Parts: sequence; structure tokens; C-alpha cells
Amino acid sequence: MDKKVTPFLNSLYHNKDTVSFSNFYHQVGLGRTSDAENMLETGTYGISDGSLFSSLGSENTFQGAPQILRQTGYTSAVFHGNTGTFWNRNEVYKNLGYNYFFDANYFSQKNNDKIGYGLKDKLLFSESIKYLEQIQQPFYVKYLTVTNHIPFQLDQEDKDDNFTTTNTSNTTINNYFETAHYLDQSVKEFFDYLKKSGLDKNTMVILYGDHYGVGSSDDELSALAPVLGKDFSKWTSYDTTELQKVLS
Repeated sequence: MDKKVTPFLNSLYHNKDTVSFSNFYHQVGLGRTSDAENMLETGTYGISDGSLFSSLGSENTFQGAPQILRQTGYTSAVFHGNTGTFWNRNEVYKNLGYNYFFDANYFSQKNNDKIGYGLKDKLLFSESIKYLEQIQQPFYVKYLTVTNHIPFQLDQEDKDDNFTTTNTSNTTINNYFETAHYLDQSVKEFFDYLKKSGLDKNTMVILYGDHYGVGSSDDELSALAPVLGKDFSKWTSYDTTELQKVLS
């Protein structure tokens, strides 16, 4: 690659006003993203077998951030371009104390606006603005992006002609970096909106990775190793563990 994959996120990470953590490992179980959400909202782990959201979320009483912040006057909402029933979110978010959940039904239903697990990230951010601007302040809002998620697909029209991804023998690895670059552009566009609208002046933004990205097979690892400047023949379990880091 001849350019940085995530130049905007890099700039945030190195900004003097940013608090960042580079030695942060995901702790999810079979609930994957939903487990990460639970840890973010409640500070507790999921369950040892299955997904907490799917198995117990409809009946469980959560002491989470949305409910706590509601008691101090905050309105809360989630924006996610996938179906609301995935991971039982349509039920769990109510029990977490969220006021609003904007799922796929609130956004474009055109096939070319969706890819992989739902609405493309740039469209999620841009189409959410009309709802975001109607939410009473102060608010606590969460966005769940999906384009930089397996299967790491990206339409040709969404690719950056000025970005060259890896040229490994593994398509998944190559596509991973391409969708990561797209996500970076998506976040930058949303930050530009926050600045233009003035919302940035009194807003704290938290960015986190929910779980590992790539490296679940030897084929992927052998292709990824040289990209990371490593020799796959000397690859160890420690190297695999390092892939479990999610920057926050």
C-alpha cells in the first residue's frame, strides 16, 4: 500500500485532545458485536454460552449508560443500517433505556445502497442527520457501522481511486484494508458535519472496535504477515493474540 489506510482516524488518534488506548483487547464471546455493546453500555461481560442479547436480553434488566443518562436529562438513540431484530436489538435497546432505535426501516431500501450486513456507512451517517437534528439535546447517540465487517465488500463506485490496497494472494485481506479506508472516509464526512453544524463544540465522540477483523485462518494469516512486516514461518500464538487488539 502506498498510502495510509485510515488517515483521518490516525489524525484523531494522535490529536492532543484525544484520549486513546493502544493496548486494548476485545473480550467478546459468541455474542460478538452484541457482547461488545453490552460491555460498552454496562461494563459487564456477556455469557459463557451464546449471546446475552439473544438469550436473556428481552427479560433482563440492565443498568446501562442510556438509562443512567436518562435520569440526568439525556435523550438516547441508536442508528444502525441492519434489521432491528439482529441480535435481538429491538428488544434489548428498550431494556437498556434507549429512547429511539433507527434501524434499516428508517433508511434507504435500494439494493445498491446496501452491502454486506446493511446500509453503507457513508449513507448511514448522511441519512441519519435528519433524525439526529430532531433529537432533544443533550443526547447520547450510538452508531453501528457495517461496511468494514466481513465479507468486506465494496462496490466499485465506493472505492477511492487514489487508494491502493494490499496485493496479497488473499482477497479477504485485500478487501479488508479497502473497506477500512472507506470507513475512514465515512467517519471524516460525519466529523465534517459535526463541525459545520456546531455540534462538535459540546460533544464527546467515542470510537471503538467491537471485535477482531481478519486472521481467522492460516490462509489469511500467511497473507497478512508480510503486510505487518512479519515472517509467517516464525508466526506464534502471541502474534495471533496481538490481532485481537481493538483501538479505542
